[in-house]
Amino acid sequence: NIINSNVRIVWRGGYRVIPIDVQESINEGSTVYLYNNAFKESAHDYFRIDIGFSYRKNNPTWTWIISVDIQNLTNRANIWDSYFDPESNKLKEIYMVGLIPVLNYKVQF
Repeated sequence: NIINSNVRIVWRGGYRVIPIDVQESINEGSTVYLYNNAFKESAHDYFRIDIGFSYRKNNPTWTWIISVDIQNLTNRANIWDSYFDPESNKLKEIYMVGLIPVLNYKVQF
């Protein structure tokens, strides 16, 4: 029988982005990208902490494992992308998902 715990910390530079020409986007009414400057800039740093706990019960011919993982423990809103919103004439950001709990039960023969 095994009790397990784990922690994973990820901290890295943000995703590379294609800048948006705000004035031209206002004129066009949709997002206009500056492809000449593609991937020269990046979003804010990406940071995430994941933790997990599991219990494994060994039997003579089979084993079961129950585990709980919590992804993005700090519920940080990491930026995925941005776009131009024609209704407000502003740039808006798209964020990655926040805190995600994962419950798992596995049987092995």
